Amino acid sequence: MIFLWKGAAASIYDKRIKDRENKLLPGELPCYNAFQCVKNPLFKQAVKKMPPNKIKLLGGCLLLLLIVAGTLTLLSQGLSTAPEVSFKYIDDGRQVNLKHLGNRPVLVTFWATSCPGCMKEIPHLIALYNALSAQGLEIVGVAMSYDPPDRVLALTRHRNIPYPITLDLDGSIARAFDDVTLTPTTFLIAPGGRIIAHIVGELDMEKLRRQISDLLTQSQVTSHKL
Repeated sequence: MIFLWKGAAASIYDKRIKDRENKLLPGELPCYNAFQCVKNPLFKQAVKKMPPNKIKLLGGCLLLLLIVAGTLTLLSQGLSTAPEVSFKYIDDGRQVNLKHLGNRPVLVTFWATSCPGCMKEIPHLIALYNALSAQGLEIVGVAMSYDPPDRVLALTRHRNIPYPITLDLDGSIARAFDDVTLTPTTFLIAPGGRIIAHIVGELDMEKLRRQISDLLTQSQVTSHKL
C-alpha cells in the first residue's frame, strides 16, 4: 500500500510542478520533490499566512512524509537485487551493464541539478570515490529524466566529478530501481548484485563509508579464497 501511495502521490505532484514550471514568480525556484519545496520561497510565504491550527496540520503531514521515507528505506535494505540496466557514461560514451560491475560494490545515486541535497552531497561523493575507487568501489550518478542534458554536462565539468554520470533520458533506469521519484535516492549494491541499502534523502556519509569498507574487505577475502 505504501508503494502504491508513493507512486500515485508522486505522479500527481510531478504533474503540478511541471504545469507550473513556466509560471514561476520572481525569486521562486522550481522543485521536483517535497524536500526541495520546503525551501521554496512561495511555500514559505504560504506558511506565514496560515493560521496556527493549519501550520500544526502541515507539520504533521511533513512528519508523516519523513516517516514514510524512512519506512521505505528500512523495507528496502537487503530485500532485493539490482535490476538489469545499462548506463551510458556522458564523459566517454561507454555503455556499461550493471551486471558487469557485479564483482565490486556499486553506489548508484539518483540526482538532479535542481536538488539542493544532491549538490550538498557531491563533494562527499567525490571524496568517497577518490578514497575507495582504487580498492574497487564504483559510483554511478544517474541524472533524472527531467534534468536538461546540457545542464547536467555543464555541472559535471564545473564540479570536476570523477565518477561516471549517466543521463536517464527516458526514465527507464529510475523505473527499474523501484520507480525512483525523489532525489537524492541512493542504492548500495554488494558484489553479486544484492541491494543492501536504499536511502531516500541525504546520506549519512560515515555510515555509508563503513558499509562500503566492509564490502570491500569481504570481496577481497572472497577473491583470495578463490
